[in-house]
Amino acid sequence: MQLTVEPDEAWILLSTAETWGVRVPQTIATGVPTITTGGLHLITHGFLALFTLDILAHRAITIAAGTAMLFLGFRIFRAAEHDHGLALAGTVLMAATPGILLQASLALGEVMAFTLLLASAAHWTWHGRNSASAALVTGLLLGLACATRINLLVSLGAFLLFVLVFHWGDWAKLRHAAVALVVALLANGAITALHYWSGGGGLGERETTLLSVATGARTVRDLPYLLESFEVANQLFPFLLVAGIALAWLFRRTVPRKDEGARASDLAGLLITIGGAMLLAWVVQAPIPHLRYLWPATACLWTGGILVLLDWFNSPHKRQTRAMLHLLVVVAFFGSFASNVRALLVGDSVILAYQFMGLSPRYAAPGQPQGFDSMLQKKQAQLVADLPPIARIEALAPETAMPTVLLSGRSVYPLDRAPRSGGERVLITTPADYRIWNPGPRFSDWRARHTREVFAIGGHALLHVEPSAPPAPHDRRSLGSHTL
Repeated sequence: MQLTVEPDEAWILLSTAETWGVRVPQTIATGVPTITTGGLHLITHGFLALFTLDILAHRAITIAAGTAMLFLGFRIFRAAEHDHGLALAGTVLMAATPGILLQASLALGEVMAFTLLLASAAHWTWHGRNSASAALVTGLLLGLACATRINLLVSLGAFLLFVLVFHWGDWAKLRHAAVALVVALLANGAITALHYWSGGGGLGERETTLLSVATGARTVRDLPYLLESFEVANQLFPFLLVAGIALAWLFRRTVPRKDEGARASDLAGLLITIGGAMLLAWVVQAPIPHLRYLWPATACLWTGGILVLLDWFNSPHKRQTRAMLHLLVVVAFFGSFASNVRALLVGDSVILAYQFMGLSPRYAAPGQPQGFDSMLQKKQAQLVADLPPIARIEALAPETAMPTVLLSGRSVYPLDRAPRSGGERVLITTPADYRIWNPGPRFSDWRARHTREVFAIGGHALLHVEPSAPPAPHDRRSLGSHTL
């Protein structure tokens, strides 16, 4: 309840609501469906948007998806013939997945997509590889997961790679994998196309540009960029840990076990392969080092690691060391909980991503509050909502002003570069404007000379612009960039 509304969260909800025919304020977030997030997220949040755009109601859907993820994890651990104690320990470890509290608290698609991906991987391991009809169901689940978050498309290639490497020569499994992949591609394509065209999407230059930017297709990648992305990913989920999980799985795979144990081992290997592929794809392809884009990969690796760990502790000669496992669970859970609470305190996940890169300060400037600033965000949105209908509301960075649009129900436009002769002009700023895009001294001087503060605290501000104000200087840059 105290978490600030995130820019991406507001952007996607506005786009989803518009796709379902709900009238929303026209901004850069509307006019083109956000097909990078769709599928089950589009269905559930779009239907709810017919009744309300209240942020807590939409977050409840994501929390329910997080609960379903933990329940599914417990069922998987029990299906692997682990007793209730081990299954519960594994479930608590799933609740310690890095970033899970932040992802499950936002009305975004990551938790939904991973839950569907986990369900498809488990279904393939226990049923899909055994018959063509079951493989069809696996493909439907996998296709819906990819349609819910576009970055999960990498999982299709990883799935094929795993089957080819570890089941080469088993032609029945290869045929069933082919059925699952074809169905997944068809389901993903059909759902995405329906989403796009039902939202009035076309194939114009603007639409193509937005899609290429959102997927990283137009991001320039040189060696410094790749190394920076590698370091950001390494801070969230160390590559040494990834290698340790993969090597432990390879070692445990050589140990003879019962059928259910062998299936659980295969599931662990599949999740590790998918997670590793998505992790590398994030380093190479992510448009910005946004941590939520990385989350499905870390969740796959983490869950695969739990399966390997439980398998080791389930060995007969390891039963006397159960106390060690439960101590590990307690330490991991509370360590992750503290880290997630810190992410919630920061509030803005976009800022958090830039902090991981070292391009945004970890602490607020002197005189600015640190921590929960949702009340400031709501105060700013209420002031915007109370403005006269003819007022033009502008933002230094429209990308980060989407929460104000969602909370106030008013359209927000880019900062007008030309003076206006009539109508009230209001400028709003957010903490991300000063902790990411960093207005330069020329804009700060223009703001001091030609605006009047109505509300300004903690980076949130509402400013009246003088009617006679000259054009605002285009003086904005990302932190860490070089300017002349």
